[in-house]
Amino acid sequence: MLPSPIRTVLIEDERLARTELKRQLGHLPTIDLVGEAATFESAQALLRDVRPQLAFMDVQLDGGSGLELLAAAPIGMQSIIVSAYEAYALRGFDVGAVDYLLKPVQPERLRAAVARVAPPRVETTDDCSPVQPLDYADHVFLPQGEEGALFLPVSNIRAVVADGDYTLVQTGDGRTHKVLKPLKHWEARLPIQSFARIHRSAIVNLHSVRRIDRWFNRRYRVFVEGLPRSLMMSRRYADDLRTRLG
Repeated sequence: MLPSPIRTVLIEDERLARTELKRQLGHLPTIDLVGEAATFESAQALLRDVRPQLAFMDVQLDGGSGLELLAAAPIGMQSIIVSAYEAYALRGFDVGAVDYLLKPVQPERLRAAVARVAPPRVETTDDCSPVQPLDYADHVFLPQGEEGALFLPVSNIRAVVADGDYTLVQTGDGRTHKVLKPLKHWEARLPIQSFARIHRSAIVNLHSVRRIDRWFNRRYRVFVEGLPRSLMMSRRYADDLRTRLG
């Protein structure tokens, strides 16, 4: 079976450069171009809504820097920097870019850059079937070791917190369920309209957030109904959430 094309977005503020790169990408069967943006603000919305596997990113955008976007990119997204200037190359690789292309982009270099992109990973459940996003009204199956298992209403989840190879699923009745799943599993499954990542180690139910207090260095303390302690929200995720909620 052939691998699925890579879900890709193109972020470029110059119309002619965007049109030409779009044309070249159309000749690559491994690329599925699902969106494009020309400004910093529209690129933020695109990355948030589409959650691409790969982004071709210009550095200088109207309203901000593409490097800032990459520093706050969705977990697991790969990127290829496209710029007219070599000076940004080091910073591009610092934020995890796979490759750095100079304008005008040559077809051979483009193909070489795409060849360096790792095949997208498919998140799976224990039975190796693809993970399906949940609705807020759904129930999620949680194994409980020797105690058996339970079907937990998604709406009863208040927060999910990373704990090494495990995650701690905290519920409205004050209980905590330890599950052998990474946080990215929950990020893929929980409904994006109701849950948000507020830190590299935490996801919260937005309906259960009761108060957000400013903290040091543009960070915030998030108070969630039913949790005994507040959770920390980092500057990166605070900015992303502010954009998402308008």
